[in-house]
Amino acid sequence: MEMSKRCSLRFRFVWHLSLRADDVLEIAFAAMKCHAAPMARLSLLLATRSHTAVLIKSGSRKGPNRYSCTVGWDRRRDTFQLGQCLRYRLQFPDLSPDGQYFSYYVNTNNPLREHPCYSGISRSPWLKALTFCGEYPLRSLFLPGSASGHPKICTFGQRFKPDRNLLGVEMIPDCPPEWESFGKEGIPIIQWLRDGWRLAAPWKRSSSAEVKEILRWPRTRGTYHMIFEKAPAYGWKLQMTHWHGNYTDDPDREPTFETFALVSPQNEVSRLPDWISADFDAPRDRVVWTADNMLYAAPLKSIGLEGAKVLWDGRELKFTPIEAPY
Repeated sequence: MEMSKRCSLRFRFVWHLSLRADDVLEIAFAAMKCHAAPMARLSLLLATRSHTAVLIKSGSRKGPNRYSCTVGWDRRRDTFQLGQCLRYRLQFPDLSPDGQYFSYYVNTNNPLREHPCYSGISRSPWLKALTFCGEYPLRSLFLPGSASGHPKICTFGQRFKPDRNLLGVEMIPDCPPEWESFGKEGIPIIQWLRDGWRLAAPWKRSSSAEVKEILRWPRTRGTYHMIFEKAPAYGWKLQMTHWHGNYTDDPDREPTFETFALVSPQNEVSRLPDWISADFDAPRDRVVWTADNMLYAAPLKSIGLEGAKVLWDGRELKFTPIEAPY
């Protein structure tokens, strides 16, 4: 069988979340290795008030591998549970402070669908939406003051009711005052500030030297960046630079993305170009990060990171039809 024919074989598993056709969420799975790779990035979301986390493995931004897969992570025991896979990319993913709920937004880029865009809130780490917005999809964030088991989301001024709200999520259109200046277009920035990152340097136009040294791009026009920091321990800082650029030669490069660095107590900056996503796991007093589709962790000592180890290897992850347990 030719490779093109082999790659065209797919196994699809569809959950009907309601009897109504417009509430059908199509979950597609690739059972052949040609659909499982390549995957472009592995990112992480840490719950701020629990030991729960979610890993999100995403496919290419363009082409046939635009898939997403979620993996639950118990940070106390470093155990992992495969969630579910979706045939589209997850946008604006968020994890509730108690780690129980997961929200996401999907743009199918298919105008022939009844709902080309939709949003959902599920039980973490699965994707079966119990709160579903198809007619008026919402870009939202969980509010930090949500009580455990009673999720509240900020809808950034949108007052539409969801098509289905089995979770009883409380929709609050008015943002906290500190969020208003960013608006819904700044959702990732608000998310970082909510989760403990400090804005160290606001938006500024990137110089040619910065772009060539840090990003190693041949072109520099129209690139901007801002810097966030966390101070884990011993005077060290975990630094995240949020970039917005127009370098599009790489099809897997997002228009906005992040780079990371460690800053010593003497303000010596160690660039970490392979890191895709990173955070400080405060209960375990360690830095966690993803690189090359693997999850790493290392305790932070006075001399820096020490004893890094691989917690989870997602390089061979294949899309598997798993039904949500609810």
